[in-house]
Amino acid sequence: MGFVLDGLDAEDYDRNYSDRTLVRRILNYFRPHTRTMATVAGMVVLASLAEAIIPIVVSRGIDMLTGHPTAQLLLGLAGFVTVLGSLGWFFNFIRQTLSAQAVGDVVLALREDASSRAGQRGAASAPPPRSTPPSRRPSAASRSPRVSGARRRSTRTSATPTVGPIASG
Repeated sequence: MGFVLDGLDAEDYDRNYSDRTLVRRILNYFRPHTRTMATVAGMVVLASLAEAIIPIVVSRGIDMLTGHPTAQLLLGLAGFVTVLGSLGWFFNFIRQTLSAQAVGDVVLALREDASSRAGQRGAASAPPPRSTPPSRRPSAASRSPRVSGARRRSTRTSATPTVGPIASG
C-alpha cells in the first residue's frame, strides 16, 4: 500500500510558510468584508433556527390536532410552517448572496495582487524590445489568408460554436 503515497513529497514550488501565516494572509483579504461576513454568520444562525423549529411545530401541531381537530388549527399550522420555511429560504438566500459577493471581491483582490506582483517580477526579466521598426512589421491583413469574396467556413465538425467573428475577405 506504500505506492498510494508515492510522489507526495514536498516540491520546490510548494509554499514555505506556516499555516498561521497563511491564515493571517487570508484574514487580511477578508478584513474589508468584516461586516458582511458577520451578517452571513447571522443569516446562518437565523436560517438554522427557522429550519430547526419546523419539526417541533409540526410535532406539537399534530399533538394538538389529535385532541381538537379543527380546520382553523390545521390552516394555522400549515401557514406557520410555510412562514418558517420561507424565512429559512430567505435567510439562506441573503447568506448565499452576501458570501458570494465577499468571496468574489476577495478573489478579485487576490488576482490583482498576484498580477501586480507577477508584473513587478516580469519587468525585471522582460526580453528586450524587437529590433524591427513598427513600419516594417507585417500587418495582420497581410499575414492572414484571404478568400476572394466568400466567407471563410469553419472546418470543425463539432457543435461547439466558434469564438469571435468570422473573417471576411
